[in-house]
Amino acid sequence: MALDNPNEIIRKEGEEIKNKVQKTPIQPEAPVSFEVANYELQEKQARLEGVRQDIGERKRYAWYIFVMIVIWLLTILGIVIAAGLKKLSLSDAVLITLITTTTANIAAFFLGVIRYLFPNPVKEEIK
Repeated sequence: MALDNPNEIIRKEGEEIKNKVQKTPIQPEAPVSFEVANYELQEKQARLEGVRQDIGERKRYAWYIFVMIVIWLLTILGIVIAAGLKKLSLSDAVLITLITTTTANIAAFFLGVIRYLFPNPVKEEIK
């Protein structure tokens, strides 16, 4: 008998398995449950709301900082003009120090605040 041959038995079983695999329909991936999709949507909405709030806060504080720096500079300008018109008696060394330190302070303050309000986006590392 041909079925007593081990090679014939293996071949026959291989064909049966192959036929079963070909007849078995491929199951699509299980759909994402409604709850998971809902949580993902809520997460995306929360992130979007956070980004919108950040943009609003950045606009507002950028305006506040601009106004503060303008007032600061106008005050220093007023002091220099008053000293030039001899309404305020300050030595040259004091005026030079005032102008230099004010310029350095405003530049450092402005740079620090801008970096805080508008941080560089963090690049995601590829894993």
